[in-house]
Amino acid sequence: MPQPFYELSDLQARPNEGKFYNYEFVKVTISPNRVQIDKIVRTRNKNGINQHLVKRKGYDEILNIG
Repeated sequence: MPQPFYELSDLQARPNEGKFYNYEFVKVTISPNRVQIDKIVRTRNKNGINQHLVKRKGYDEILNIG
């Protein structure tokens, strides 16, 4: 009996290359309140408050957050 496989996509709904079997997955729990910053893209001061546009580690440029 053949094993089922999975085709994955990223957060932009772009398909990842390859197919994956169930045993290849690892359960990961990520706190939604923690973001790993790769670099600060831009900084501005708005009404006396510093604001930063950041590149998150492991995410495409399109998902930069400010």
